[in-house]
Formats: sequence, C-alpha cells, structure tokens
Amino acid sequence: MVLLNSKSGPEALEVYDTLAAKFPKTPDLMVGGIKILADGVIEYPAQTASLSLPYKNLGTPGPEVIGTEKFKALVTAADKRGALVHIHAIGDLAATDALDAIAAARKANGDSRIPHTITHLEVVKPEDRLRFKALGVIASMQLLWSGADEYTTDLVKPYLDESLSKTLYPARSLADADAIVAGASDWPVTSPNPFLAMTVAITRQGTKGVLNPEEAMTAEQMLYAYTRNAAQAVRREDRIGSIEPGKAADLVLVDRDLLAAAPAEIADTKVLWTMFGGKKVFQADK
Repeated sequence: MVLLNSKSGPEALEVYDTLAAKFPKTPDLMVGGIKILADGVIEYPAQTASLSLPYKNLGTPGPEVIGTEKFKALVTAADKRGALVHIHAIGDLAATDALDAIAAARKANGDSRIPHTITHLEVVKPEDRLRFKALGVIASMQLLWSGADEYTTDLVKPYLDESLSKTLYPARSLADADAIVAGASDWPVTSPNPFLAMTVAITRQGTKGVLNPEEAMTAEQMLYAYTRNAAQAVRREDRIGSIEPGKAADLVLVDRDLLAAAPAEIADTKVLWTMFGGKKVFQADK
C-alpha cells in the first residue's frame, strides 16, 4: 500500500500510478492501493484519535483530519482507478469520516466491488455498524488489544465518556451487523501470532481482567477472520484464504482443533508445518 498524506487530494495518486506501473502484479506481490491515517492513537497522553465526544481531561475530541471534500475526492479517484483504500481510524469520528468518503465513492462510481478497508476501529458509533455491509467495507481489527490491560484500563477508559469506553473494540457488534471482520496484527507494534489474538478476541481477557465481554467473538468467527476474510481484505480471495480447487496450496497444520480447544488454550497453539504454494517451507522440530 502506498502511504499518502491524510490531507492529500486526487493529484497524490500519481505516486500510486507510478509504483503500480513499475511493479506489476505477481501471484505474491502487488501495489494494491493507498493507505491513509485518519487519526492518531487513543491512549493518554497522546490522545490524537478523533472522537465524537471530548476526552475528559482535554475537553476536546481530538483532531478531525479527513472529514473534508478533498478527502472524499481522493477516495473517489482511487476507487475509480481500481485502487484499494486502506484507512487507519481508531476513533469513532474518524471511522464515520472514512465511511462517508467511501460512500461518496460508491455514489460517484457505482459499486466497484473493491473491498475498501478501515483498520483498528477501537470505537465505532452504533449507527455506523450497518454501514460496513451496505458499503462493502471490511473491518480490519487487532483483537489482541481487546482485553482489559494496562492500556485499556489505565490509559484509555479513564479519559473517555462512558458511552465510548463501554463499546471499546466492538468486534461482535460489527459481526452481528454482518460486517466482514478481518484479523490483523499491526506488526511490528504487537505480535503477529494469530493464536494469541484469537484467545483474547474470544475471552476478552487481559492482564487486568475482562473488557466488554459482550463483544467477544467465537472461535469460528476468528478462524474466518484470519483466513477467508483477511484474504478478502487484500483482494486475494481468488487465490488464498480457503481450501478449494484451483487455489494456492498455502496450508498450516497445527497441533490442536481450534474449534474444540478451550479458548484460553488457543494461545498455546503450535504450528507443526507450513506449506506455501504446494511446497513445505517449515517443519517444527520433533
């Protein structure tokens, strides 16, 4: 993904055009589109995520970065030329602005069927949850973060309006609204191990307790999040993400049945071997 400035207009897509032409798509690598940072982070003391309600200690809701006609024009132009738009949005206002821009693109261009993606989504307005399915937008979430830990308990919840803090990491609400929830890690910020993230997503358990347990996902939902749904998020579902005739033989054998294992034990899952393109590329020591 080509990183563009959040305040860019359509003219910035010249960078994407140049790189896409220089590096044509191969089976394993492509210049897929553009990435935009719609806001910052929600934790104290930075508090640069864009919220609909003020931070308690600041009295302001954080900067609004992309709620502009210029940004809508950028997303519309990217969509028209077939580029995926991947938007970092942690606060609920940033998510609304991102959805508004994608809605503008859908209105202008029709349904391109490009699965534009919003990532992080630590807070999402209830009225926005149904818009993901309606607009064909994928919710790419880092659910390793969705437990009660030092970040959520000490650096986030005390500074948010309760109506926001009680809906942190609304994975189940998005899934119940028929949004496609894709698993992501945000590596190298945190671990890329999907089994750790699956355990937290299912239990919502962190080092300081359980966070908003009504937002817990099931093991089946998380398996789809890290396979089929993640493949859709990078527009490769025709090649990877499920075991079907004609798709790449990219397979991982693990040491337990993830659907039958106790949720807390999923984190201990070990990979026995990995196959990429029909060739075994990793074998665990016996």
